[in-house]
Amino acid sequence: ADDLIDAARREPDAARQRFQSILAKDAKNVPSMVALAELTARTGGSKDDITKYLTDAVNAAPDNPRVRVLLIDHHLRNNQTREAMTVAQAGVAAQPNSPELVDALGRVQLATNDHQQALASFNKLASLQPKSVLPQLRIAAVRLAMKDEPAARQSLNRALTITPNLLPAQQQLIALDMAAKKPQDALKVARTVQQQRPNEATGFVFEGDIQASQRNLDAAAAAYRTALAKAPNQSETAVKLHSTLRAANKTADADRFSQTWLKNHPKDARFLFHLGDLALFQRDYAGAEARYRQTLELNPDNAIALNNVAWTMARQGKPGALEY
Repeated sequence: ADDLIDAARREPDAARQRFQSILAKDAKNVPSMVALAELTARTGGSKDDITKYLTDAVNAAPDNPRVRVLLIDHHLRNNQTREAMTVAQAGVAAQPNSPELVDALGRVQLATNDHQQALASFNKLASLQPKSVLPQLRIAAVRLAMKDEPAARQSLNRALTITPNLLPAQQQLIALDMAAKKPQDALKVARTVQQQRPNEATGFVFEGDIQASQRNLDAAAAAYRTALAKAPNQSETAVKLHSTLRAANKTADADRFSQTWLKNHPKDARFLFHLGDLALFQRDYAGAEARYRQTLELNPDNAIALNNVAWTMARQGKPGALEY
């Protein structure tokens, strides 16, 4: 089935016929139903058709929790929470100890703001999977939705007890520390990430963001430089370093960095767009237009760049802005 799905991405119409011919011979072939649902989603097909394929798959394999979760997630993506709840509740009623279905039910309950029931579902998930970090992350999400930050911290720390280098938990703790105006605590977490992942940029980007938010611009720039040394092609980090150098009034350093960066990364649309924004902020409309046009050469469907070309042309009194 996986090989067929790979082929479907290249020739969707032929693949659709192939899956349908399989179903004509075997009406309960669940992999073909799931593949047709995925193919329909990938090609922008009707959500009702996707619902039908996945519902047929559930009916053909009622004991397969994965298929039910696919249907639940489909409903959630389309904001059909009532339908998602019906499928999730039926699944848990049929298989009350299925971690996948208990998790799905909890996610639907969270989506409908039924926080107490979501907590109950995720606590049950924790009892089913005591060595998994997922239940603790889910519980933390519910606690944050309830604005109970101390309880959210407890769940995040439980997750880190299970997996000490769990990046999503560390990132969430940094966000909580920054919201609580505790940048030193956030820095401790960032430096723990650096120690755990010494060859990765992540912890240094965290530190750069924290230092920049505190206007410790030299420290922020140093952290971003270290991050780029470890991950030399990170466009977003390059934007942050350039912005930090400019904020520190190190214009010459910023200009040297941007020139070197574009020499080594001439097709970095994100960085070019950033330079366009800077020029626009400085009311250099011609310079901004040029950068946005360079962005569009690399990414013709960038709607914001199209809009900004129009804006800069209008500010310069050029014709043709409306077309953009």
